Amino acid sequence: MEENKDKKVPIGKADEKVGFKVSLMPTENGGPSPTYRLKILYLIVTLSIGAVLLISAGLWITVLFKKAEVAVAEKELASVQAKTSELAPAYEAARKQQEKIDTLAGIYETHVFSSRVFGFLEKDTLPQVSWANLSFTSSGSISLSGTAADYEYFVKQIEAFKDDPTVKSLAFSGLSSEFDEQGKQRSANFNLTLDLDPSYFVGPKEQEE
Repeated sequence: MEENKDKKVPIGKADEKVGFKVSLMPTENGGPSPTYRLKILYLIVTLSIGAVLLISAGLWITVLFKKAEVAVAEKELASVQAKTSELAPAYEAARKQQEKIDTLAGIYETHVFSSRVFGFLEKDTLPQVSWANLSFTSSGSISLSGTAADYEYFVKQIEAFKDDPTVKSLAFSGLSSEFDEQGKQRSANFNLTLDLDPSYFVGPKEQEE
């Protein structure tokens, strides 16, 4: 007994068969237990079904949100359509009013403003000249009789008209004079016809004379 107790085992010579194995998987006849396999299969099926249910629930919630968005959009569209229907009479009235404005604008663009004759004469008439018997045609022709202080102012008046680019041509006739008792010329009488540019009398002007 003493000899066995004191017997030494060399380092590195320990019995290689010494040891044990631990397995958490139930075994039967050297392989996994059928019951354990069924549990694993049941777990996999359960997890799969749970995943499918989660995905389905997510899709269902998404569909609900989309339906809610569509409902809101349809409500807003109905509101816009209702407002459009309410505004339709006002829009139609505005359209007709615009048509009238366009028509009047067209008439205004081509309307002959005979009153511009007075602005023209006011601009070009000398202080020593006066007019009478004025007549005007839509073609821009003016006929009138005039009285100047003397022949000198008559000539100056004719030159003033010739210098105006609005005047295309002019002609005078019936030139005569009146004298006082001392033989001094009191006036020069004449008839005058002016042909003006017709565009001067047609349509709007940026600045009326």
